[in-house]
Amino acid sequence: IAEGGIGFDFRLAMGIPDFWIKLLKHSSDEDWNINAIYHTLSNRRYKEKTIAYAESHDQALVGDKTLAFWLMDKDMYWHMAKGDENLVIDRGIALHKVIRTLTSTLGGESYMTFMGNEFGHPEWVDFPREGNDWSYKHCRRQWNLVDNKELKYESLNNWDKAMVSLLREYQTLEVQNTNQLNMDDHNKTLVYKKGELLFVVNLIGYGFGPLFIGFISDIFFANGAVELGFAAEELTRNQCHPGKIGLLSEDLQTVCSTVYAQSLQSAMVIMAVLYGASSLFFLLTWRRLGTDMVDRNPNTAP
Repeated sequence: IAEGGIGFDFRLAMGIPDFWIKLLKHSSDEDWNINAIYHTLSNRRYKEKTIAYAESHDQALVGDKTLAFWLMDKDMYWHMAKGDENLVIDRGIALHKVIRTLTSTLGGESYMTFMGNEFGHPEWVDFPREGNDWSYKHCRRQWNLVDNKELKYESLNNWDKAMVSLLREYQTLEVQNTNQLNMDDHNKTLVYKKGELLFVVNLIGYGFGPLFIGFISDIFFANGAVELGFAAEELTRNQCHPGKIGLLSEDLQTVCSTVYAQSLQSAMVIMAVLYGASSLFFLLTWRRLGTDMVDRNPNTAP
């Protein structure tokens, strides 16, 4: 008091929500700059306590859009039911989670969410005014969406709760230093360690796995078709796609129904074995991670 306030010594990281909105407005996912994301989120004075947030009430007010609406737009009205497969929704939900995880772990020493945005509220806030004929229609948050077990809003909310719980359990926001281990803008990957937690972010989500599974399944498919008496050039896996299989003869449709799923399952089994081996090696490495981490700062006394 006496010009010292009442002890609240955090500042709002107001540039972070503006950064995300600008990125969503002007850049496609594959053009996101990993270096810019990392440095924008971590750019603050040392030991200056900061409140990080991915979006604020400004984005929720009429005339603008929330992050969820920027990511998924009108598809949120029709494809948010669990079991409804939609690429726009799948992409939007994945990026919604990534944006929140990056913001909460890199943006500051505390994390804030505007009510309703933790589960991706689809619409804006508009208070009664002359311009909307004093309507209360959008002067609320639709909590019934997150309470509905049949909708994907529940999953978004569960992710946010689990994320915050994890940060509390490991006191991640209290850790002053972030160890950047890898930042590859070409492959859109970012790896960093904060406290006891290791964060691995892959914005493309393509990587080696799908290519390998596709390659191996093509080999199994061709061999299976040959075993049934058809030459490899007569039929490809792409022709067995549900949207194209109707164009084939009955004999070829029979081959598809027999070999298509089997080839994919065999390829996925092989990939699962490789992933299992990789996980085992990771666990063996993780046991010594604490002793193997070396401070490379030359200014630090030994």
